[in-house]
Amino acid sequence: MDVLWFRIPRRDSDPGHSMGRFEAGRIFVLIDRGDYWHAPTSSRRADRRGSRAGLDAFRANLAASVPAFADRVGEIKDWDQVKLLPSRSIG
Repeated sequence: MDVLWFRIPRRDSDPGHSMGRFEAGRIFVLIDRGDYWHAPTSSRRADRRGSRAGLDAFRANLAASVPAFADRVGEIKDWDQVKLLPSRSIG
């Protein structure tokens, strides 16, 4: 599994604490950075940047995972805003 890092704009009405959501095969975290949320999410290697599904599918999955932030996922305009932290095998 890899981790994708990106930012989502923060609003004054948002909760004042970091949070996370765990789903089957996926972890989504929102870290409060003041004026934005730093948002890492787990990703199967097959789903990472440049996948066949594309950026629209990535944004749709984010919106489904955290509906309260669905109106902001459109701020992710291209893959340059999404950073890949690949996992490596130990051994």
